[in-house]
Amino acid sequence: MSGPIVFVGAATLDHIALVDRVPRSDQRIPARELIQCGGGPAANAAAAARALGAPCALISAVGDDAAGAAIAAELERDGIAAADVQVVRGGRSSTSLIHVESSGLRTITYYGGVLQAYDLARFPLESVERCALVHADGNFPELTLLALQTARRCGKITSLDGGNIREADLERLLPYVDVFITDVQSLPQALSGLSPEQTCLELGKSGPSCTAVTLGKRGCALWSRTHGFTQVQGVPVKALDTTGAGDNFHGAFAYGLWKGMTPFESLRLANAFAALSCEGLGGRGRLASFEEIDRLYLRPSQV
Repeated sequence: MSGPIVFVGAATLDHIALVDRVPRSDQRIPARELIQCGGGPAANAAAAARALGAPCALISAVGDDAAGAAIAAELERDGIAAADVQVVRGGRSSTSLIHVESSGLRTITYYGGVLQAYDLARFPLESVERCALVHADGNFPELTLLALQTARRCGKITSLDGGNIREADLERLLPYVDVFITDVQSLPQALSGLSPEQTCLELGKSGPSCTAVTLGKRGCALWSRTHGFTQVQGVPVKALDTTGAGDNFHGAFAYGLWKGMTPFESLRLANAFAALSCEGLGGRGRLASFEEIDRLYLRPSQV
């Protein structure tokens, strides 16, 4: 496809402590490692797609504080166009405190920041007109809806991260979505207990032509109107940190669409990319190249 991928949603500053176990109340424990890095579903997804080789831009909001400056600096370092990231004067940027246990699992305490203060009247229509695809994370539903509706009017592919979206908001958003991917823990209550195939088919009834559900270590299930249903197993890795794995899956899948891959090919790419990302600390600590994924997981000899 021509044009960049535009990502819409949250950009955060993550403070990550690698610990043997999460502390109990009123307990002091040592950290084996401590890092500060960029995070947030939309920003992480953009970093993933950019690492694979797609031109990427971000529509988001940060405060005019030190955290906002650090977020912007990392976006620039990663080669993500950030001209459409609004800086809210006097605002505090989104920040997360993350404890990563030796098992690879983590706990997250987050401060939402200024995304909800994004000025919708200043939405960059021209950026959507020039792009190939729009992917949104749903953290500010009104911004997400505006981005998806604008992309539809411009004839662009739309993609939505279904994690942590309220069901009432999801009902408003899905009619404008081409590709909807969510995790098994974020499914609407009405779909709990269904098989992965039934879940994907039910989600497709609301409008998307491609739906997928990530299943953690068990891989991912996908349905598309053109290719039917498929399910791939998880890629075994020695996980250090699962932070951002879902975000990386979305970014890699968006890259696959941008590159002209089929939904099934994009699924295999995203599944492997997200698994390998768990080998690093932080959502952007281990971003594989397309060449690495292709050599190890996508070529016919690996099928």
